[in-house]
Amino acid sequence: MEPFSLSPKGGPIIERTASDDAEELKNLEDDISKLVGQERVRPGSIVIILNTNKNESLLANTRALARYPLESTYNDYDSSAQKLYYTQIDHFKGLEADIVFLLLGPGFPLEAVPKAIYVRGSRAKHLLYVYRRV
Repeated sequence: MEPFSLSPKGGPIIERTASDDAEELKNLEDDISKLVGQERVRPGSIVIILNTNKNESLLANTRALARYPLESTYNDYDSSAQKLYYTQIDHFKGLEADIVFLLLGPGFPLEAVPKAIYVRGSRAKHLLYVYRRV
């Protein structure tokens, strides 16, 4: 499929693997810090898509990442906000964000990753990070 000639070019998919919640959370924090700090990305243009509800995810006890508050997109989504957003794919259908972090979580089957990237990763306009457990 040929994209529209004036469409912005996105970056390659960035894959991160971790063996546990602590390592994954550190990687997430590092990536977000780099995007917001060095690359001057607005925090509100970043959405973290979870495979489960927040209370069952590695973000269960997390209220902020890289010094930015973490808030659900369920009530509000403002790409110019000074906060980061999280959601589940069921609540983000039809929406897009500049940068998406797709957290597949532990136990996510490797053979299901391509479909997850196709369905959930398509929410990313410019840059997609895929986090999975090994």
